[in-house]
Amino acid sequence: MSTEDTKHPVSDLLPWYLNETLSQEEQQQVQGHLTNCADCRAELEEMRQLQGAIQEGSVKQERPSSTVFRRVMDRIREQE
Repeated sequence: MSTEDTKHPVSDLLPWYLNETLSQEEQQQVQGHLTNCADCRAELEEMRQLQGAIQEGSVKQERPSSTVFRRVMDRIREQE
């Protein structure tokens, strides 16, 4: 039996559950399943941690100051 055969159908809904984009019926289905399934709860927690790391990484990304950006854009225009 492959891992695909043992996958819970609800696990396909977990990303949308995390992003709160499921219908109310689907949310209830996932919540009911999570109550009894430690594997899916663990998968959801991993998704939460990954989402947090991605959000944190995007916040920490340094961006050039507006002055530096303007200079670079001026040089690009000069080259054209």
